[in-house]
Amino acid sequence: MHSITRCTLYIALFVVWLVTSCKNEKSYSTISLDSMLMLDVEVKPGGNIVPFCGDTTFFAGFPGAIAIYEDVKELPFLIIGKNLEKKSSLMCHFVGTIEIQTDRKHRVYAIAMPVSEDYATTTVESYVDLSTNHSTLKLWLQDYFKFAFSKERVQSVKWNNELDVLRRLERVNN
Repeated sequence: MHSITRCTLYIALFVVWLVTSCKNEKSYSTISLDSMLMLDVEVKPGGNIVPFCGDTTFFAGFPGAIAIYEDVKELPFLIIGKNLEKKSSLMCHFVGTIEIQTDRKHRVYAIAMPVSEDYATTTVESYVDLSTNHSTLKLWLQDYFKFAFSKERVQSVKWNNELDVLRRLERVNN
């Protein structure tokens, strides 16, 4: 009986050690993975969407820079940051996607944040963080897209977490 108690104590100590060691790890994702990519800016903040991906909707002032990862134009990234110039490259981490369905077209944008403090305007670390601690940013982006594509009659706006970005990039690469 004495050896069972000692074994239980060792198991309990191991579990406590495991839980405390995992809490110290910083993660940019809702799951344990690295969500950083080098993105190339195609349209700087405030630029018009028309030059990108042949889109025909005219509205000014995109709330962030439009960037691409490698040559994957099927999934444009909206980088929320400052001092982002066209043809520049910077390391960003993605926090999810927003899908806009209109009468005319289905659009998907991955949402990314610059890693460098020189370009960051907010500190969103994950989709969960965006949804809980930065919900006003999420609502602002949603309202922006609804207004921007209002002439095409927005049918739905849907948000997805980081896994959606990974799945979409994997589909393109396969």
